[in-house]
Amino acid sequence: MVGGIFAVQYHTVLAEAGRAMPYWRAFLIQTGPWYVWVALLPLVLQMPIRWPACNGIPRFIVMNTAIGAVLGTVHLLVSARLLALLGDSAWPMSAGFPPGWGPVSMASMAGEFIIYWMLVGLTYVSYYHQVLDNERLRSAELKAKVVTAELTALRAQLCPHFLFNTLNSACGLIPSDPERAETMIARLSQLLRLALQTDGVDLVPLTDELEFARAYLDVEHLRFQERLRVTIDVAPGLQDALVPNFLLQPLVENAVHHAVAPSRGPCSLWLVVEQRGSSLVIEVRDDGPGVQPGALERRRGAIGLKTTRARLEHIYGSGYSLTVSNRTGGGAVAEVILPFRLAPDTAEVVAA
Repeated sequence: MVGGIFAVQYHTVLAEAGRAMPYWRAFLIQTGPWYVWVALLPLVLQMPIRWPACNGIPRFIVMNTAIGAVLGTVHLLVSARLLALLGDSAWPMSAGFPPGWGPVSMASMAGEFIIYWMLVGLTYVSYYHQVLDNERLRSAELKAKVVTAELTALRAQLCPHFLFNTLNSACGLIPSDPERAETMIARLSQLLRLALQTDGVDLVPLTDELEFARAYLDVEHLRFQERLRVTIDVAPGLQDALVPNFLLQPLVENAVHHAVAPSRGPCSLWLVVEQRGSSLVIEVRDDGPGVQPGALERRRGAIGLKTTRARLEHIYGSGYSLTVSNRTGGGAVAEVILPFRLAPDTAEVVAA
């Protein structure tokens, strides 16, 4: 493209001087010197690697000025020889080359420096843009690995304390209520199976999360009996909404341990899911003693909430909300607001 533009100029100058030539020949003559720069370009592309700009601006300028002078001189000499082979004479202008300078004149060297610094500038911009993209990619991959590791740790965290408590309760029930102990162990087996079933999946249908939450609450209900009352209210049409894997369990567990465990009497827990505009709203409410200042940070359950928040940020960026607060009239509520999304197959059916 550049050679074509210069060829038009060159062709016009020769025509005005009465030395007209075919445009294709003018194009070859003007394109040739630019392809000499193409041949020198691999050396220019090594500049950001061998002499990074971050090593110091003065050194950067000195090194590139010296290399630009060398490459500019080489380019002029090779281009002059190439043009001679193509049968090109000097431009029909009075300036020409000063005696003794040949093709390496001060004006020509100034032009070479302009071209060289333009190539160097574009090379450095392209190089550091790619470096920045690679750093962003590595950062995103590292963040994804951290979040995945935190989810794995959260899953592993479920097993020791919950498994111990459940098995301990089942063992205590074997002499007096073996049927109930057997049911508790069966529900625990189901819960662990569900926990492993969706391992490595970021988003799952709400139905799967509700199934896991129900399995968890069933086991807890066998432990707490009449002290735990559960109500699950999901608005119609939301069962196929996509939610982060292992989202509900930490929220429900937080309510059980914060409200039900310390209470002597019956305690109610509500799991409510509804749609508000383009958002999916999930609330886990209880009528327990409420959240005391700093209580969440001191409790083990805070680890699950912290990991949940990190995972939500990884998946949705700033497009989510997770709050835990006291309810008016007593108790606490954990509220999660997410973008409403459907699985691709389900979305196509709804659109149809």
